[in-house]
Amino acid sequence: MLPILTGFVLVIIGLALMGYPLLNLLPKGTLAFRRGMPAILATRGLFFAAYASTQNFLVLALIDVKGITPSQAGLIVASAALSWCLIAYLQGRWDAADQGRGRHTRIVLGVLLLAIGIALVFWVPVVTVAVAVIGQIIAGIGIGLAHPISGVVAFSQTGNGDVGETSANLQFADSFTPGVVIGIGGSILVVCQAAGMSLQSGLIVTMGFHLLLIVTSLFASTRIRPAN
Repeated sequence: MLPILTGFVLVIIGLALMGYPLLNLLPKGTLAFRRGMPAILATRGLFFAAYASTQNFLVLALIDVKGITPSQAGLIVASAALSWCLIAYLQGRWDAADQGRGRHTRIVLGVLLLAIGIALVFWVPVVTVAVAVIGQIIAGIGIGLAHPISGVVAFSQTGNGDVGETSANLQFADSFTPGVVIGIGGSILVVCQAAGMSLQSGLIVTMGFHLLLIVTSLFASTRIRPAN
């Protein structure tokens, strides 16, 4: 029990130490989902982290819990990449058709579909190959909707002299948050197993963490329009 409690304390201390620099590094109000640019960055960081981390732990669940081969697990995850590419391609046509008026709606819809895709693979015991493929295709559609257009919306709210800063913030959201969330997910899994839970149960808890992140991102996505 003592190592588990120590681990939780260290995680809390680490998150606190990490949070303070972020307040100065990111636009003011990002962690509070302030309307406009801060909410865009929060939305993107959360949904991209939840997506990337889910992919990693889904492969583990498929191989070590469901017993399929690594090649089969890789093909299942690749189905998300295919639907992502297809929807990202169609984004240009839709954006031209509505002259950008539907961008905010597509981001919210994309995050909602991501939530559905993650929810389908959340309960590891009932995940079959078919369920995993369906969940991955839906998640791929979701991130194909939300990810490209969130960058466009971010730059549309950027002044001429702040393009470099916006680009850096978007890159930060795409690289920093997935690394942190994957690390936290791994810690959750280790703590669960140290507490005597099976790998399957630990993965359910970890997937639940991802689901919580994507629901939080969905809330943040409703605040991406600038305040009037």
